[in-house]
Amino acid sequence: MNGSEPKIIDGNLKYDLVTPQFEWEYQDLATNISSLSSKFEQYEYSGLIQGKFITTEKPLKNNMKGITLFANGRMVNMPEFFTDSESSHFYSYLTGWLSIDFIDNDDEDLIATDRTSLDWKHPKTSKLRVSLGKSFEPSGKIGEKEEKKKKMTK
Repeated sequence: MNGSEPKIIDGNLKYDLVTPQFEWEYQDLATNISSLSSKFEQYEYSGLIQGKFITTEKPLKNNMKGITLFANGRMVNMPEFFTDSESSHFYSYLTGWLSIDFIDNDDEDLIATDRTSLDWKHPKTSKLRVSLGKSFEPSGKIGEKEEKKKKMTK
């Protein structure tokens, strides 16, 4: 329209407004976790999860903090961190999204009617929650190391 490129409007559009300091693909972090920890139990659907974690230099607005879950292009869980230790300073700088299409393809009703939350009590989703919570650990450690390197070179 009006000589400009058409813009695809989807759930990931809000991330175009974020200025990233660091970015990680979910699959890269999932690989790091399993190689770093022999205790980590690989989530059976981990290979089907796609998405990105983004950290910023400045703290994010509250509506941008956390990882949003999408299935088949539609939100299925509001942004959150999937762990009890959300008090870390790191979480003020973390945003992103994950596509978990397999959740929507299940015969069981795992998504709330208003599509703001998953049924976290179901075995399939409770294992997903544990796996997602663990996936932030390497990004936090990597981000801290990169930040220290950056400060040393200044």
